[in-house]
Amino acid sequence: MYQFTIMKNFPKLNLDPEAMDQRLKARLSPIEFLGVVTCLAFVGIFIWEFRMIGGYSADFGGVYLVGRSSPGFYYGYWILPLFTFLNLFPKEVSYAAWSLLTILSLLFACRTFGGKTFLVLLSYQVLTILFFGQISGILAGGLALCWWGIAHRRWNIAGLGLLIAVTKFQVGLFLGGLLIWYAGVTWRVFLRMMIVPFVIGFISLLLYPFWPLEVLTKLLKFPYMHLGITFWNYIGAWSLLFWIPALVLPLSKPQRFLSLFSLSMFAVPYFLQFDMITLFAFPIGWLPLLGNLGFLYPFYDLAILRIIVAIPLLIYLSIILPVGQLLLRNFFCVPNPSEWVKR
Repeated sequence: MYQFTIMKNFPKLNLDPEAMDQRLKARLSPIEFLGVVTCLAFVGIFIWEFRMIGGYSADFGGVYLVGRSSPGFYYGYWILPLFTFLNLFPKEVSYAAWSLLTILSLLFACRTFGGKTFLVLLSYQVLTILFFGQISGILAGGLALCWWGIAHRRWNIAGLGLLIAVTKFQVGLFLGGLLIWYAGVTWRVFLRMMIVPFVIGFISLLLYPFWPLEVLTKLLKFPYMHLGITFWNYIGAWSLLFWIPALVLPLSKPQRFLSLFSLSMFAVPYFLQFDMITLFAFPIGWLPLLGNLGFLYPFYDLAILRIIVAIPLLIYLSIILPVGQLLLRNFFCVPNPSEWVKR
């Protein structure tokens, strides 16, 4: 079963710092180099295209660089100084720098978590992240930095990585918390990790007083729910029922981690196909290839993007169904008469 394949690869996600550093220091393979060069080439193409049409990347240029005055800025304000700095440069330069940071973040995430780097870098998700200037790749890098910090017992770095990931609340809060739980971090260590996020968060409140209220006000008027790829678009709150088996069945820790990670992508009110890149950075085999169905978007519009949610659904079902089937078999199993005689 595919569950066996995923679980076979999943031990790569561990807290062995030597194995992690060995992956990070390894030279790029030819196909990984192809992935990096392809991403850089598309960044150049997009810059040329933006100049030709007189436009700019929708998210990076239209939201992030605009900052707090943008009605679409739903992010942690601790990242605003970075965008203020990038605004000092010509748009092409700032976009190129942001894109390079995204590519490096994804490379770091794949090598830290043990995923297939070339599948990520050559995916439709990365192409659209670069085109829109989305923050998703940097979120994946933040999660990886948190994991690296925990593995190396560098709690301040782990906290910084968590803060980067939490910049987009609906992604980083749950996935970051899930990683910390999977790592077996104690409360004492967790509090040490929170020093950097607390200090930077406090400074952001001094620079931008009451910014959480601003974000909350914007979220109450959030107009983009229809762009999500989750089951919420079809069955609404009934999709929350999917969480019950993952929480109550007797799963191993890796199984529970993967099932909960998957649920955060298809059984919640809102999740974008961009942000699925966080899952692709994990050692889940060849499943990220299905994300390239997105290349059919010009022909099938949003419907084809929503089909991509089948990736986390397949992971979830490959874990839950065998365990559930085994429990049902044991529960309804009726002993043979000969067994009663023996008793």
